[in-house]
Amino acid sequence: MGIKSFFEKMQRFLEEKQHFCLVQLEDLEKEMEKRQEKSLTKLREELFQVGLLITEMEEKCLQPASEFLEDIHNSMVR
Repeated sequence: MGIKSFFEKMQRFLEEKQHFCLVQLEDLEKEMEKRQEKSLTKLREELFQVGLLITEMEEKCLQPASEFLEDIHNSMVR
């Protein structure tokens, strides 16, 4: 085997290795994007629930004290 043949084989090997690594990198990137989207969706849902709770608490603050305290107790039990 000549030196030229050796380097050609080495070049093909490195190109295959590069291709393999790029495919793995793309797969990793897609997985990270999926996880990020899932996390963002969960965060949006939680923020929506917090917004509802804030609105509910603001409405309760307008109630007479006795009703307010009863509602607060019931909310805390949930």
